[in-house]
Amino acid sequence: MKRRRRLKVPALDLFPFLSIFLCIMGILAFLETLMATASGKASKIEIKPGKFLQQATPYQIFCLPDGLVILPPVSEIKALAATLKSPKDRQRVTAIAEKRDKVLAGYNPHERHKGRLLSDEEISALLEEMVEINNIAKNNDSLYEETLLFGIYPAGSAHFHNFRRVMYDTRFEGLKKGYEILDSDWQFVIPSAAGQTAEGAL
Repeated sequence: MKRRRRLKVPALDLFPFLSIFLCIMGILAFLETLMATASGKASKIEIKPGKFLQQATPYQIFCLPDGLVILPPVSEIKALAATLKSPKDRQRVTAIAEKRDKVLAGYNPHERHKGRLLSDEEISALLEEMVEINNIAKNNDSLYEETLLFGIYPAGSAHFHNFRRVMYDTRFEGLKKGYEILDSDWQFVIPSAAGQTAEGAL
């Protein structure tokens, strides 16, 4: 009795299709980059907390070649002030919000932003203010918490290291921190007191 021969079905090779697909993706990515370059528009960047800092409110600090651009949260602490039970705490947080308002008002989104050179005393005062706000929120059973988020541009690392030297003082060890390395042509987003945003050109 003759045995039936089993027909060998050739295995389907997906490699050619995968190669074509990857080539098309590469061409599309190249065209997108080319169009962005030709249009003269830089990418926009707004630093946001990562997963481990999702509950935190970012205090953004951009490290430029000529100094630091400080973008503190304002609308968020105004909302915090409205929830505080203690009149003293409410008054203090409101005063900080008004001071930060003036900082944001000093930025014109249509002009090139120059970084500021902060002294050790100014950096310490900024960090002490954050610690104070976080303590006020904690004492009033609020989940509000500010965290430092740095956007570091090329040639801006020296200013970051100068800030970090003060930041790692034991007085500020409770502050959470995050970092983002940025391309030189990326623009940052300037928050307003009303919670709106505007482009910030380098």
